[in-house]
Amino acid sequence: MRRSLIVLIAFISAVFPTVLLQPEVASAAPPCWTSFAPASPKGAPMTQTYRNCGSSTATVMPYRYLPGGAATVWIYDAECRSVAPGANVSWYFSYTYSNVNYSTASCVPGPSSSGSYQDYYTSSVPCNTSFSPPSPQGAAMTQYYSNCYSLNPGYVTTAYRTSNGNFYGAAGRCHFVGGYTESYRWIAYWNYLSTIAGSTYTTAFCAGNTE
Repeated sequence: MRRSLIVLIAFISAVFPTVLLQPEVASAAPPCWTSFAPASPKGAPMTQTYRNCGSSTATVMPYRYLPGGAATVWIYDAECRSVAPGANVSWYFSYTYSNVNYSTASCVPGPSSSGSYQDYYTSSVPCNTSFSPPSPQGAAMTQYYSNCYSLNPGYVTTAYRTSNGNFYGAAGRCHFVGGYTESYRWIAYWNYLSTIAGSTYTTAFCAGNTE
């Protein structure tokens, strides 16, 4: 009987081998702030991740810009997300642009009022981006964007970069600027009740969502 029991145990072990359960390994958290997968897509799809390593909730969105060109910035104004401390958010890009930098911007509500209108070329507002006064240093300011060159219509908004390099875009203040004609052009404007001394203000193009 003892011999039969040993044979039976050996048979069961052969038919049903022991399975060793491995402890579940938690996936590594993404690095602080902004990371990309793949790191250099060069036109291919990409996932951008923002991990909030600060102590307060951040509201952020992706943006892209040409190297060395402060005026050539596109914000993904439909992608603002609130991220709690220690949490992260990801955006998927179905395609990317070669030789363009991607990063994360803070979403801000923007100036007190804004809009756009058509005007003749005799207007005193210069082409591209201008400010009144030119250097407010914390005081009130009106920012203008006048489309004097492009035949293509689009949407633009105001943005600024602080002295420590952080970029902020007014996602809720995108305004239409039509293509210019021989007689008139489109002008967008933003009225600030106050400004941030030491910051560089600019105009950003509104790119909508990442896909």
